[in-house]
Amino acid sequence: MKKFITTFLIASIVFIISGCKTQKDLHTEDTLSSSQSIDNNSSLINDYNKESNDTESIDTESALSKPEASASQASQQSADNKQSKPAQAFAPSSEAAACQHNYRADKVDASCTAEGHIVYTCTKCGNSYQETIPARHDYSKYLCERCGKIDPAADKFRAMNAWLSTYGEPNGKGNMNCYPNDSSSLSISNYLDQNTFFIDYDDSFAGVYFSVYVQGPDISTVSFRKDSTYGSYDIKNSALSSSRKIVFDEFYTSEENPVDEDVFATECAKKIDQYMLKAQNEIIYPKTGLKLNDFGFTYYQLK
Repeated sequence: MKKFITTFLIASIVFIISGCKTQKDLHTEDTLSSSQSIDNNSSLINDYNKESNDTESIDTESALSKPEASASQASQQSADNKQSKPAQAFAPSSEAAACQHNYRADKVDASCTAEGHIVYTCTKCGNSYQETIPARHDYSKYLCERCGKIDPAADKFRAMNAWLSTYGEPNGKGNMNCYPNDSSSLSISNYLDQNTFFIDYDDSFAGVYFSVYVQGPDISTVSFRKDSTYGSYDIKNSALSSSRKIVFDEFYTSEENPVDEDVFATECAKKIDQYMLKAQNEIIYPKTGLKLNDFGFTYYQLK
């Protein structure tokens, strides 16, 4: 019996010991429980804040999109209104539309280089409009009747003679245009035969005379005279230049002061380019718009 009681007491003590917790264990459990509760509360708070932020973001985007939507709707509505309304054409006043117009024309003539115009104005209602007159030359047979410019489509030789006959100064041979320089003169002249003309240089003080008789686009006669010596020859227009050796077809010199023919030919050749270019650059081109090349003198270009 005693043994039984002893065994029962030992078993009871073991049960009590295993079923009880120390103060330390209780504190540890309380701490864990509190921490778990805080974590749960933090999770709930974060979830709440996230939902609040999402709600605010949605509200903000909605608020921002409203003006844009409003502006877009207004623009679309304006575009619809424009499409729905046809463009208005501004018609003349009923008075002008009903007027039996009586137009007066005020004209400013065109020149060879400047445009002109005609303004038509109704004497009853004042309605007006304008027409432009283009600038142009008024070519007759060979020349412009207003400014004398030679028609580019005309025969150059006949046009040159027409110009000389119209604008040249009488010289006894026909007509000419002369540029005096002290005792010398350079001239373009004709015989009124409408086919030929002359380029002449005459220096009476120096006793020098030079002439090119242009017979057509192919051939010319060149003449030189100095004091009592004279020589002339025919040459193709395309071959005329100072570099070409002169062989006179006709030559004579005085017995009192004879001059060697070759020496005279060389002296004359040196002057050809000077006289021809002077005639082109100072008379022919400025006055008529033509160049020596237009007459077959291919060596001479405008300078």
